[in-house]
Amino acid sequence: MSGASTALAYDDNDDEAHAALAAKTAVVVVHYGDVAPTQACLDSLAELAESAEVILVDQPPTRCGTHPVVTRRIETSTNVGFAAACNLAVAAVDAPFVLLINNDAVMDAGSTACLLRRIAALPDGAAGACLKVLDMNGRTIQSAGGLVFTRDGIGFPRGLGETDRGQYDYLPEREVGVPSGAAALFRTSAWREAGGMSEEFFCYCEDGDLGLRLIALGYTFASFPDVVVRHAMSNATGAHSLFKAFHVERNHFLAMLHTAPAALLTALPLLTLLRVARLGLDALRGRGAGGGLRNSASASALATTLLRAWAGALTMLPPARARRRSLLKHTPAATTRVGLYLRTHRASLADLARSRDPRH
Repeated sequence: MSGASTALAYDDNDDEAHAALAAKTAVVVVHYGDVAPTQACLDSLAELAESAEVILVDQPPTRCGTHPVVTRRIETSTNVGFAAACNLAVAAVDAPFVLLINNDAVMDAGSTACLLRRIAALPDGAAGACLKVLDMNGRTIQSAGGLVFTRDGIGFPRGLGETDRGQYDYLPEREVGVPSGAAALFRTSAWREAGGMSEEFFCYCEDGDLGLRLIALGYTFASFPDVVVRHAMSNATGAHSLFKAFHVERNHFLAMLHTAPAALLTALPLLTLLRVARLGLDALRGRGAGGGLRNSASASALATTLLRAWAGALTMLPPARARRRSLLKHTPAATTRVGLYLRTHRASLADLARSRDPRH
């Protein structure tokens, strides 16, 4: 069983123990877009920030500016994307653990103490942990027990759209997925060993890609179901926008090239066409992610976006292949591990059909 079943390491009233563990944690918030959600996110970190370092990556065109909980503020001259911004922040971290939390998310009251207990019990072989991510209503799951993957390698949040009844609170360790980038804990040394997030992704799929590269290196992940974060899904880009569709469709190919076994790479184009066909059917029926895309754009715009994404993936093949070669040189068993992981952490096309932005 994962850290979820581990006995508590210290008393909640032990302020010195709280402070010692919090000092081992850095919190990273990447700002982009509306200032108000970022300020609410930072407000929710006040208890953790009493001892932990809080790093804000502040991006244009509208900067967040200063905030009382922020101990280090990094300004970028342009919007460098989520992946690059996270890498900038983690490069500046001294703490052994890094908590990523989206700027449009807030940590629930009481979750700080739970987080510190869980960090104290995190197994040495764990690269980090998946938190429970709920919609802003506090009832609808956005991710519980981490991401699982479609057959063509898109990270899919377990339990998306379901009402939280604690049904994923006691997952066996072997069933825990990789952390969702909306809220995740990473061991800093593991992050750096894997090379951080793939900056060429800009945004989307960078969390699943990093998680699989850590699996390839032999790490596992724990689940912290009592550390709850509420998140406004895709608040900056839209849950079913063409922007999101483009980056997901381009980046999942690159993520698979980084770590997937050769047999899966051979089948990847066909598997993607089957998934897209299912999305098209769901669009006609007005359900699931396909229905959401149909409501956001015309069929011709969606087709153009897909072709642009796939063409973009082709142009990015050389650096992706170089990363794959480097990984296999360092860890010959990497793709075998990932192949087994993908077979046992799978999202079905039916999951996609059921999924929908929890706000609708």
